[in-house]
Amino acid sequence: MYLSTWTESLTGRNKFWTHWQWYRKFFHVAFLRYLAVWFAFVPVFANLFQKLPHEIDILAGESKFALVIGLPFTWELLWLSSFLFMVAYALYALACPRFVKNYSSYADYKAHMHSPRWIVWEARELTKDKTELPRLVERLLTKKYLRVVSPQEAETITIPNIVVEEKQTALYLEDKNVKYRLGMPILDSSQHEDKEATAIAEREIFWEVFGRVSSSRHVVRLVIVTLLLGSLLLFLFVLGQHICAALRYLIS
Repeated sequence: MYLSTWTESLTGRNKFWTHWQWYRKFFHVAFLRYLAVWFAFVPVFANLFQKLPHEIDILAGESKFALVIGLPFTWELLWLSSFLFMVAYALYALACPRFVKNYSSYADYKAHMHSPRWIVWEARELTKDKTELPRLVERLLTKKYLRVVSPQEAETITIPNIVVEEKQTALYLEDKNVKYRLGMPILDSSQHEDKEATAIAEREIFWEVFGRVSSSRHVVRLVIVTLLLGSLLLFLFVLGQHICAALRYLIS
């Protein structure tokens, strides 16, 4: 119960900064890739230089200097910061829903030149998510894109199921023991495609599916945001060390 409450408080429907589409943008920021570089190369250099002394004496004529070998910050903490970041990225890569990875917006979805029928196949993935499915059903019912299946029709189909018909592709789904039908494209009274209504429906259904998919898998998103916050705190601590070292040099 407490885990569920904490998860919802950090990754709930209104916390858009923890939704999958936000992570998609975040992990593609170029400068963050330096953490991955640091994660990969620091252990190599640490192994190469581990036996070097802390100071090396250098003679320049009759003068003697001490060359201090070290960094003005704790590199282990920076490596740990990069490690947490890489774990978060790995979780994102494994758990981020395919829909969000493929489509960053409706314009991106349209650029793939899908048939209006395709959005039905995409919506089918949410029938497996018992947390997000009720919200999807509620919104599609409000927008009148779902039809309640009659008892006679329900006896002839399995749930969930997609049926490809001559003029429509239909998704049959169930929520709270009620069976529904989602069909695309939209047909007019003469059973011909209503292109204007279909274009509107395709856009609306896309955003409903996108919203539900983006807010799915709360626990994984909670783990990712926790890892990223830990990475940020360690990075800020190392940055503080770096700034303090520079200030000490300037003041001395």
